[in-house]
Amino acid sequence: MFDQLGFSPEESRKAQLKVKLLGSILDIYRSKGYTQAEVAALWNKPPSRVSEILTGKLHLVRIGTLIDLLESLGDLGVGHLRQLIDTSSTPQNMTTKDLGLSLA
Repeated sequence: MFDQLGFSPEESRKAQLKVKLLGSILDIYRSKGYTQAEVAALWNKPPSRVSEILTGKLHLVRIGTLIDLLESLGDLGVGHLRQLIDTSSTPQNMTTKDLGLSLA
């Protein structure tokens, strides 16, 4: 999808991963009924930053940050990360080490 918008293959893979990570964060956010204020406290981020992330301003956030935020959501977050990795939805040639993960 992103490659059709003129992104390089690497940029496209990174953007796709960001979208999947954000999707997981939003799934948990909605299923738990969190407010933005609760997430801001959990993530130790200002509400404005939480709003940027939750509204999909992905150009402002790194993959590693999204992974950290997802992990901070507890077992559900880690479960989503494992699912992303297990279903080979990570970009081609990217390993868990590249993502900064050490899933025990």
